[in-house]
Amino acid sequence: MHHGGELNGVGGELPAVERNVAREAARWLLRLSSGRATEADVHACDLWRASRAEHEHAWQRAQRVNERFGLIPSALGMATLNRPELSSRRAALKTLVALMVAGPVGWAAWRADPFNWTADYRSGAGERRNVVLADGSTLQLNTASAVDVAFDASTRLLRLRAGEIAVHVLADGAADARMGSVTNAVSHAVMGAPSNAPSDAGSTSVAAPFAPPRPFIVRTRLGDIEAPPSRFCVREDGVQCQVSVQEGRVRVSQGGRVVNVLAGQQGSLSDAGVSGPSPADPHANDWMRGVLHASQMRLDAFAVELGRYRPGVLRCDPEVAHLRISGAFQLNDTDAVLAALPATLPVQVRYRTPYWVTIGPRASMV
Repeated sequence: MHHGGELNGVGGELPAVERNVAREAARWLLRLSSGRATEADVHACDLWRASRAEHEHAWQRAQRVNERFGLIPSALGMATLNRPELSSRRAALKTLVALMVAGPVGWAAWRADPFNWTADYRSGAGERRNVVLADGSTLQLNTASAVDVAFDASTRLLRLRAGEIAVHVLADGAADARMGSVTNAVSHAVMGAPSNAPSDAGSTSVAAPFAPPRPFIVRTRLGDIEAPPSRFCVREDGVQCQVSVQEGRVRVSQGGRVVNVLAGQQGSLSDAGVSGPSPADPHANDWMRGVLHASQMRLDAFAVELGRYRPGVLRCDPEVAHLRISGAFQLNDTDAVLAALPATLPVQVRYRTPYWVTIGPRASMV
């Protein structure tokens, strides 16, 4: 009986799996990965796989999907399915089944944004999205980003769940509208005064309630960015949060520590605290124009950046990771960028599938 190994099919991909068969295969994989599987379990799984061709196909697909996404660590197992803490393990099982059924397009979407499907606004891999907010401010989402919006009477709040955004903050028009409504009400009350009112009633000064502008805040896992009218970008990569300002100024805060970041500067947030300001990278926001700028960038770092803008997996072999690359690359066609690499570097781009690509050494270098 064949266990694992290279998976073959049309274009390197296996055809779709029926959901009920996918569920059986996922349960077998979970059981055999538990660390508690017996010889009888292994034999029973072999019999199940041998009983029908689609069972073997589903088993291969389950292994492949799990290897790609790491959904079932060895600690997971059927023997512990009744433990209270296992709701997340059941979720892993459900996700594995869903990805087995979904195929490469579903894999790409899940990989790009696995936990942010419920965000108010989100973008897929390679997608940039523009949003006009309720106050007229604008929000641009870079690839694989997710944002929640919570505007109320006291605050304009964006919660950055993942990825990178550019924000153009306008003055709070709602505050002006509230002030205007109060002023109009006062004006009408004065103009409608009885005829025996004092002759200077039209110039009576009436104190209207103060309606302060609502602060505009971008909240991240690591801290807050508070902005008056300004233009700035925020990138959250899971390790740190980078804030760069194009116009105006922002306040970057974490706990009691606050850093003011002006136009042309950047600040950052991390688990270690808030730092900056420092001169901003002049090309950090080229993504807004659909461009990736590299200046003597290591090829492995370039692959990571380019990989953000395409579905699937883009790998760089260690043998060529040290090579350096420079240039301005158009993000609307990442396949064209990859196709051009061998013209300037001693590399070969290998497509295992359209969603699994490796940059490696040329055959003559191996």
